[in-house]
Amino acid sequence: MQSKLPSPLLGSPRSDRVYDLSLRILMTFVSVALVGSVAFLTYRWLVPEAPADTLVPVMQLKPKSDAGGEKPPAPASAPREVLLNPGQIFKCEVGGRITFSEQPCAKN
Repeated sequence: MQSKLPSPLLGSPRSDRVYDLSLRILMTFVSVALVGSVAFLTYRWLVPEAPADTLVPVMQLKPKSDAGGEKPPAPASAPREVLLNPGQIFKCEVGGRITFSEQPCAKN
């Protein structure tokens, strides 16, 4: 008489059913999540956003009239000096090094 020992390669019918059931539950969960994500993204893509409500009320103001007072005349200013001449470049030699600048060389 031969004894039938369960083979490690062959699973029991009960464990196969549990394995199949867990796979079906997982597959259903993933499918529902995928369909829900696609539906939500499609809804967000097709439906325009509602305008944002402003917390600060927007009011139109009338410009002030300048009839009340005149501006005092501006004080006379000294004639303006051009400090830099963009077309003039100075070549300076300081300590054996030659540099180019828009400002004249300092005499030491």
